[in-house]
Amino acid sequence: MLPVYLCGVSGYLPGDPIENSRLTELFNIDAEWIDLYVGTETRHLAYDFTRWQATETLASLGTRAAELALKSAQIDSGQLDFVLLATATPDQLMPATVNQIADALGLNGIATFQIQCGCVGALQAIHLGTLLVRSGAYKRGLIIGADICAKFIRSREACLSLSASELINYALFGDGAGAVIVSNTALGNACKVLDSRVRFEGLGRAPGQEVNWFGVHEPAASDSTSFALREDYKAIQAHVPGMTGEMLDEMLSALDWTAQEVDYFLLPQLSKNMSRHIREQLRLPEQKAIQCVDTTGNNGNALPFIQMAHLARKIQPGNRALVIAIESSKWLKGGLALERC
Repeated sequence: MLPVYLCGVSGYLPGDPIENSRLTELFNIDAEWIDLYVGTETRHLAYDFTRWQATETLASLGTRAAELALKSAQIDSGQLDFVLLATATPDQLMPATVNQIADALGLNGIATFQIQCGCVGALQAIHLGTLLVRSGAYKRGLIIGADICAKFIRSREACLSLSASELINYALFGDGAGAVIVSNTALGNACKVLDSRVRFEGLGRAPGQEVNWFGVHEPAASDSTSFALREDYKAIQAHVPGMTGEMLDEMLSALDWTAQEVDYFLLPQLSKNMSRHIREQLRLPEQKAIQCVDTTGNNGNALPFIQMAHLARKIQPGNRALVIAIESSKWLKGGLALERC
């Protein structure tokens, strides 16, 4: 089996961090409630609340993350064979946002792919990118994960009229992008991909999260029958920790590892409190967990890349890491095993 490596992982967060007290000012969300039940301290939004206008698009976020990954891997865009984007929030239905990013990077005559999915889409993209390189058809590709909430933000007056199930999303989510180079040769401080897998497990199950699509220039409809984002937080609390444990056991069994032989765990991060709950339920040591959601917010497909960017600053040659993502939208699992070269 041909070896595959992840190189030059990057993360990009737009603007200044938005604290919980600022959410209280903007949306009348109780900061103490966020501290107690969510735990997330800050998040980033590509939005200017003085003018109530978006400051970036998904394409601009993804382009910035891609440029950082290329710089980190010390290659230029002309050395890529394909670009693959995972997102739940494309700028438009057509053209695909991945092609806007390819254009911004100065690429032409290159294979492009786009996956529409929540946070597990990041691992779907890495899984597919790994298979493309391992097949021998391509030598090197750029994988991007990005999501943006700005298209869902309406006027302050409209936001204040949202239901509690919608308002919670402003406490949970943020904007961001991340990227990595997948290659058949190790570039710089690379990690070898030892295993990757993704799975749908939503047969007959109601979605735990729903997102309606609104284009980059089209605000969410304001009538009471429509919504932008909606969470079944109780279902997420009930199912995500157990699904994480199932994927962890499956990965350890496939690799013939014990949990003690893993140096770092990158676990699902809906919120700071949920991440801590998952880690404690799995009885994993805090010092082995790579967590960033408390300051980044949950930025969907960007988050696993941002976690891996944090990992890249810690992991040493020979160290092992497991990345697990669980998506509640229609109940998906993803797993990735890495070893630092």
